[in-house]
Amino acid sequence: MDAVGSEAGWMVEGIALVHLGPALLLTAFSACAGVARKSRNLSPETRRLVVGAVLSLAVAGWITVVHLEVQRPPTAALPRRAVRVVQGVCRADLRPSSSSSRSIPLEITEIRTQSGWTGSAGGRAHLVWSGPEYLTTFGNAGTVAPTRGDVVEVTAAFPAAGHSVIWAESDEIRVKPAEGSLATGRRRAREFIRRRLARLPQEAYTIALALLLGTRAEMSREMIAAVRGAGASHVIALSGMHLGVLALLLNKVTSRVGSPRMRRLVVAGALFGYVWIAGWIPSLLRALILACLILGSRDRDRSLPPEILLGRCVLLTAVVAPEMVWTVGFQLSLWALVGLFFLSPRLVELLAWVMPVPIARYIGVTLGPLLTTGPVSLSVFGTVYPVGLVSAGVLALVAVVLMWGSMVFIALAAVPIAGSLIADGLTAVTVSFTGLSAVFAAVPGVDLGEPGGLISLSAWCTLLAVAVGSAVFLSRRRRREFFRFLESHGKPQFDF
Repeated sequence: MDAVGSEAGWMVEGIALVHLGPALLLTAFSACAGVARKSRNLSPETRRLVVGAVLSLAVAGWITVVHLEVQRPPTAALPRRAVRVVQGVCRADLRPSSSSSRSIPLEITEIRTQSGWTGSAGGRAHLVWSGPEYLTTFGNAGTVAPTRGDVVEVTAAFPAAGHSVIWAESDEIRVKPAEGSLATGRRRAREFIRRRLARLPQEAYTIALALLLGTRAEMSREMIAAVRGAGASHVIALSGMHLGVLALLLNKVTSRVGSPRMRRLVVAGALFGYVWIAGWIPSLLRALILACLILGSRDRDRSLPPEILLGRCVLLTAVVAPEMVWTVGFQLSLWALVGLFFLSPRLVELLAWVMPVPIARYIGVTLGPLLTTGPVSLSVFGTVYPVGLVSAGVLALVAVVLMWGSMVFIALAAVPIAGSLIADGLTAVTVSFTGLSAVFAAVPGVDLGEPGGLISLSAWCTLLAVAVGSAVFLSRRRRREFFRFLESHGKPQFDF
């Protein structure tokens, strides 16, 4: 595994980008051919690169096979036009989204006609509807959010040949919750958190729910638009930041309990339990694997470089959940880490020559992920908000306070005085969060779907180029002056 991790940077390029083109195949083939000709004369670095190439090719093929299996079109034993009811099993949790459009993958198992005829069916399809996350259960016993393993019955037409999307209204869908101790325990844990947080005022309740469970459907449109316009959508979307906050809290709580190895096992188990309750969201799964790798390396008293940790994280994610590597959420979170690990340190070093070190660290840490995720966000969503360079850190700090306070509130909500005090504090922090979001959202961003979007993009790129050029020029000038001072220091000085 050490040889696999040493060429992690290559694997990030080969796997994480998911574009399995001729370059990947040519690189792997050339590396394998080199091993066949001169296997005894290769350096250790070259051998590690060859191992990485072969493994990347194998994992890339595995991802492609799984993706083709997921895209297997649905088939029906009865005529498609006659089908009126489609039944299937959820293959994943309903992904949290601030949009009113919902989508969940189904494994189709059964179809029925309007007259009651039942037939077999197979294949994969995506159920798409517009409306609430919580859907009515069989027998109208209540409402639940669909999760992996639940049975879904849809009163809608079967998709036409060559298509795999079932369009429906929310009132045309019925859900039968999955049975079993794990599924039941998970649903009860989510409902317990919701009931505790429901004691908060509405605005604080919706933000706390988004930060802890990823449920953003209950947030007001104005709040979502303000946070998005402030360039801080990732702050209210479950990601590695939220898992990192939980890991820090657990480290503090367990700092005096047991041995270091026992504490790391407890932290890893708690993080796994949180991701299990919140849902297997791509960004959370990536953060969980990365956290476990870091804890494992510390358990062996080894400090691994960031590129090795990131490469192993991509490799394990591709093996455990290959379908997630295709998602935009996973790639955005991965590119954010690439910017944070590799670009931010260089930016901080550059900016530290022209501004105070704390400000240089803040701008460098926020600018690195913004530069690496900006092209992806612009190409997929057509929007990017450069004001996030200033707002992301501020709003993330407030969100961390809200998240920690919400977890404390869940534990102490039933205590008469403490629960009320924490609720008032969370309400005040929520007001500051929404106010700051509205202020930052007033700064125009880049939206290619709006008139003048290209003009805004060119203006921001010009400002960024001027700022970077000025920083480089000033830093080189300061550096030359500094080294000139060092060269002259200690030499005899004459006072005439």
